[in-house]
Amino acid sequence: MSIEVINACDKHIPEIFTLLRELADFQHMGSDFKIDIDRLKEMILTEKSLNALVAVRNEEVVGTALYYTSGVSAFAGKKILSLDAIYIKEDFRKNSVGREIFAKLRTIAKENNCCRIEWKCQSWNVEAGNFFKIVGSKQDEGWTAFSINHI
Repeated sequence: MSIEVINACDKHIPEIFTLLRELADFQHMGSDFKIDIDRLKEMILTEKSLNALVAVRNEEVVGTALYYTSGVSAFAGKKILSLDAIYIKEDFRKNSVGREIFAKLRTIAKENNCCRIEWKCQSWNVEAGNFFKIVGSKQDEGWTAFSINHI
C-alpha cells in the first residue's frame, strides 16, 4: 500500500474537517467540537496558525495531522512542534500510515529547528499510547497536563 504524506491544500479541507469530527466523537468530545469548516480553512490556509498534513492513498485522504510550531522551549532555546490532532481512519491504522505521518513530522521539526515534538494522548487510549512508543516517543513521567478552557 502506497501512502503519501503531503501538506494539505484547499481541496483537503472538507476531508480534514470530517476526520476531526470523527476524532472528537472517538475521544468522547463531540460536544466540544465547535469549529466550522470555514474557520478551519481560515486557520490553515489564510492565517497559517495551524498546519495540516494529509496521508493520501489512491487520491483518498486516510489520515491527518494538525500541528503548529509557535511554542518554544526556554531551556533548549528552540521551537517545539506541537501536534494538536492526529487521526487515521480505522481501516488504515495497521498499515504504517501513522509511521509515515510521524516520519514527515520529524522532518518538519528538523527543518524548523525544533527541539522536540509534543502532544497529548487521553490516558484511556492505550492503543494510541502503545503506537506512540513504537514511533520513538516516551511518556513524560512526572508531568501532569493542565489547561484553562472555555475562555
